[in-house]
Amino acid sequence: MPGENSADSGQVVSEEGTELDKKRLDILTGKLKEKNLLNRGCVFCGEKDMVILGYKDEYPVILLNPPTKYYEAYAMACSNCGFVHTFMGEIIEGNGNG
Repeated sequence: MPGENSADSGQVVSEEGTELDKKRLDILTGKLKEKNLLNRGCVFCGEKDMVILGYKDEYPVILLNPPTKYYEAYAMACSNCGFVHTFMGEIIEGNGNG
């Protein structure tokens, strides 16, 4: 599948395999590798295979109240149980503390 990025004991793949997915996949997996978190798997069931969420120029956000404000985010879903792992975009991209 386009946009694949293999890990030692699991795999993180993009949902649609678009150019944006590949870029976001590289950013997210790079940060998780840097923090030694890539091979931990799902916090709920332990599955190692994950799918990064997003499509072309559309990506997950964390909505605030009122919903006109939001934080950009990165998200991965477990390929076994569907649990969604959400990461703050500012921290993943190196613009925040972390």
